[in-house]
Amino acid sequence: MASLTRDEALAQVRARPKNPLAWFDLGMILALEDEDAKARDCFERALALDPHLEEAREALELLDSPAIPEPPPLNIPPVAPTRGMQPSD
Repeated sequence: MASLTRDEALAQVRARPKNPLAWFDLGMILALEDEDAKARDCFERALALDPHLEEAREALELLDSPAIPEPPPLNIPPVAPTRGMQPSD
Protein backbone atom coordinates (compact mmCIF):
# COMPACT_ATOMS: atom_id res chain seq x y z
CA MET A 1 0.00 0.00 0.00
CA ALA A 2 1.67 3.16 -1.16
CA SER A 3 0.19 5.88 1.09
CA LEU A 4 -3.24 5.89 -0.50
CA THR A 5 -6.01 8.07 0.82
CA ARG A 6 -9.37 6.54 1.55
CA ASP A 7 -10.82 8.13 -1.60
CA GLU A 8 -7.96 6.81 -3.73
CA ALA A 9 -8.40 3.31 -2.33
CA LEU A 10 -12.14 3.44 -3.03
CA ALA A 11 -11.44 4.59 -6.59
CA GLN A 12 -8.96 1.74 -6.98
CA VAL A 13 -11.61 -0.79 -5.89
CA ARG A 14 -14.20 0.72 -8.24
CA ALA A 15 -11.76 0.64 -11.16
CA ARG A 16 -10.54 -2.91 -10.47
CA PRO A 17 -13.13 -4.73 -8.33
CA LYS A 18 -11.56 -8.13 -9.06
CA ASN A 19 -8.11 -7.08 -7.84
CA PRO A 20 -7.50 -8.57 -4.37
CA LEU A 21 -4.76 -6.05 -3.58
CA ALA A 22 -7.17 -3.18 -4.17
CA TRP A 23 -9.50 -4.68 -1.56
CA PHE A 24 -6.59 -5.31 0.78
CA ASP A 25 -5.41 -1.68 0.51
CA LEU A 26 -8.89 -0.38 1.27
CA GLY A 27 -9.14 -2.77 4.21
CA MET A 28 -5.87 -1.49 5.65
CA ILE A 29 -7.04 2.11 5.44
CA LEU A 30 -10.36 1.25 7.07
CA ALA A 31 -8.58 -0.69 9.83
CA LEU A 32 -6.36 2.32 10.54
CA GLU A 33 -9.52 4.42 10.80
CA ASP A 34 -10.94 1.93 13.37
CA GLU A 35 -13.67 0.78 10.98
CA ASP A 36 -13.04 -2.87 11.78
CA ALA A 37 -16.27 -4.32 10.35
CA LYS A 38 -15.72 -2.63 6.98
CA ALA A 39 -12.04 -3.58 7.03
CA ARG A 40 -12.98 -7.20 7.73
CA ASP A 41 -15.31 -7.20 4.71
CA CYS A 42 -12.50 -5.90 2.50
CA PHE A 43 -10.00 -8.50 3.73
CA GLU A 44 -12.56 -11.27 3.23
CA ARG A 45 -13.22 -10.05 -0.34
CA ALA A 46 -9.49 -9.99 -1.00
CA LEU A 47 -9.21 -13.59 0.22
CA ALA A 48 -12.21 -14.67 -1.85
CA LEU A 49 -10.42 -13.33 -4.92
CA ASP A 50 -7.02 -14.72 -3.90
CA PRO A 51 -7.11 -17.38 -1.16
CA HIS A 52 -3.29 -17.27 -0.99
CA LEU A 53 -3.04 -13.58 -0.10
CA GLU A 54 -1.32 -14.01 3.26
CA GLU A 55 -1.36 -10.29 4.05
CA ALA A 56 -5.17 -10.32 4.08
CA ARG A 57 -5.24 -13.45 6.23
CA GLU A 58 -2.81 -11.89 8.71
CA ALA A 59 -4.83 -8.67 8.80
CA LEU A 60 -7.96 -10.67 9.66
CA GLU A 61 -6.07 -12.44 12.44
CA LEU A 62 -5.00 -9.07 13.85
CA LEU A 63 -8.60 -7.85 13.79
CA ASP A 64 -9.62 -10.99 15.68
CA SER A 65 -6.89 -10.70 18.31
CA PRO A 66 -7.80 -9.06 21.60
CA ALA A 67 -6.81 -5.44 21.88
CA ILE A 68 -3.93 -4.60 24.16
CA PRO A 69 -5.45 -2.82 27.16
CA GLU A 70 -4.24 0.63 28.07
CA PRO A 71 -2.12 0.59 31.23
CA PRO A 72 -3.67 2.31 34.23
CA PRO A 73 -2.51 5.86 34.88
CA LEU A 74 0.42 6.19 37.24
CA ASN A 75 -0.47 7.60 40.62
CA ILE A 76 2.81 9.16 41.68
CA PRO A 77 2.58 11.44 44.70
CA PRO A 78 4.30 14.81 44.44
CA VAL A 79 7.81 14.93 45.84
CA ALA A 80 8.65 17.58 48.42
CA PRO A 81 11.73 19.65 47.59
CA THR A 82 14.82 18.59 49.49
CA ARG A 83 16.45 20.93 51.97
CA GLY A 84 18.48 23.67 50.33
CA MET A 85 16.63 23.49 47.03
CA GLN A 86 14.15 26.06 45.96
CA PRO A 87 10.87 24.82 44.39
CA SER A 88 11.87 26.45 41.11
CA ASP A 89 15.14 24.43 40.81
